[in-house]
Amino acid sequence: MKKVYVFLIIVILVCAFNLWYINPKPVKTSTLYANEAKIIDIENDVVTIKDTNGNLWAFNGADGRVVGDKVVCIMDTMKTASIYDDEIVNVTFEK
Repeated sequence: MKKVYVFLIIVILVCAFNLWYINPKPVKTSTLYANEAKIIDIENDVVTIKDTNGNLWAFNGADGRVVGDKVVCIMDTMKTASIYDDEIVNVTFEK
């Protein structure tokens, strides 16, 4: 009877190890993406841009730019599927 208990313990440990080892580890994915846009309005240092999909975004800091300049924004998805809560993290002006 003692051998049966030892055998069962070994089987349980082997199964537990296999489940832990085989179970895929979570992969960290980036929540950042690039978004190309064009400046459509500048008012009081607030820059409004329109991306290639027609969405409007705004950020502070005109830095001498003019309407019509192209920008590339680094956007954060905020870990949601909707783009309406995405946030501009960085803006690079094209030359």
